[in-house]
Amino acid sequence: MDLCAISVLRCTLVFNLTKTGFNSYIYTATALTDMYMKFKHQFLYSALKVFDEITEPNTTSINVVVFGFCQNGCYKKAFEVFKRFSKFKVRPDSVTVASLLSGCEVSVKDGQQVHCWAVKIGV
Repeated sequence: MDLCAISVLRCTLVFNLTKTGFNSYIYTATALTDMYMKFKHQFLYSALKVFDEITEPNTTSINVVVFGFCQNGCYKKAFEVFKRFSKFKVRPDSVTVASLLSGCEVSVKDGQQVHCWAVKIGV
């Protein structure tokens, strides 16, 4: 499927979700964020925009963003989202740690930071 067709489908989907109000449900917003992440680099910031509209993100919604950025090689952005965990008072889990460690090949310092944090919270 070409990028133009994907863009049309994306706009239609977002319009219908917004019109019906389903985009305000955390599960729908998380699924939409995950969909954007799977389209790779073209829609990463669309995914982040949907995520930013979630008023009370949960561990799953944050993991979707962290994992998506790591899978797309945007490790710095993944760490930025990870650092927002404390703002939301949501407890990261082993998925968060595994996702972040996959991105730590870029920086040993980041890997040590994730390891220390994981030990501290018992993950």
